[in-house]
Amino acid sequence: MGNFQIEKDKEIVVIKCPTEIATANVEEFADLSKSLLLEQAKVFILDFGSTLGISPQAFQPFLVFKKELKGIQKMLFSIGLKEDLLNDIKNRGLEAIFSPEKNIDTVKKAAGLRTAKKLDVSFINPFIVATKTALEVQADTEVSVLKPYVKKEALPYDIGIAGVISLITDGFTGSITLCFPTQTFLDIYNKMFEEDNKEINEELEDFAGELLNIIYGQAKVILNDELGHELQKALPAVLTSEKLKIRHTGQGPVFVLPFDSQLGKFHIEIEMASNGQQQAA
Repeated sequence: MGNFQIEKDKEIVVIKCPTEIATANVEEFADLSKSLLLEQAKVFILDFGSTLGISPQAFQPFLVFKKELKGIQKMLFSIGLKEDLLNDIKNRGLEAIFSPEKNIDTVKKAAGLRTAKKLDVSFINPFIVATKTALEVQADTEVSVLKPYVKKEALPYDIGIAGVISLITDGFTGSITLCFPTQTFLDIYNKMFEEDNKEINEELEDFAGELLNIIYGQAKVILNDELGHELQKALPAVLTSEKLKIRHTGQGPVFVLPFDSQLGKFHIEIEMASNGQQQAA
C-alpha cells in the first residue's frame, strides 16, 4: 500500500497525503498522477489533513500534476492545510497551484458542482445547542432538551408569540421559527429584565426577534464554517396572536425541537425545502 490513499467517485478524486512528503515520495506521486489523469472525475483534491510538512524538492510533481490537469480541463484543489504549511506554500508563490479550500463542500462550490444539502441531525443540533445556550446565558433560565419529532398539523400547539427567520442557501430554502406560549415568554422576559409585564407589547416583540437572532447567529457559525451550508444573513419577523398557528407550505417535513424550562415549555420549528414558504394565521 502506498503513502498516498485514493478515494473517488464520478465527480471527485480525493488524494489523502502522508504525514511528511519528502524527496522519497516524489517518484511515487509522479507515478500515481499518471494513472489519476485517466480518471473520469473533473475535480481532484489533495487532502493535507495529516500532513505536517513538504520538503522543497517534493513540490515539483504537484506543479506538473496541476499543469497536466489544466491541459485536459480538469481542476486541482487542496484541503486540510495546516497554518504553517499553508504559509510556506504562500511564501513560495504556490497558492494558485494548490488552490486551498476549507473543505470538500467549498471545493464543490468553487468547481461549480452542486452540493445537495438535507435536513438531518447535523443540521438540527447546532440550533438545539444555540437555543439552550441563549436562554441559559441571556435569560438566566435553565433549559432541558426534549426529543425532536416531525410536526403533524393535527396536534395542538400553544403559541402566543413566534419569531421567524428565512433560511436561504444555494441548495435549499426554509425557515426557523421560535415559538413561545404567551405566559412562558412573559415569565422569561420579566425574569431577565426584573419587570412585571402582564401582556406582550412592542418592546417585548423586539426581544423575541433579538433572541431568535442570537440563536440563529450562533447556529449559523457552526453550519457555515464547519458544515459548509453557507446560510445567508436574514432578519427575523415577529408574529403575535392569542392562538397563533404556524402553517408551513413547503414540500419538506417540519421538525419540532421541543424544550422545557423552569418557566415553561417552548419549541422551535425548522423546515427545509426547495422554494418553501411559511405562513401564519
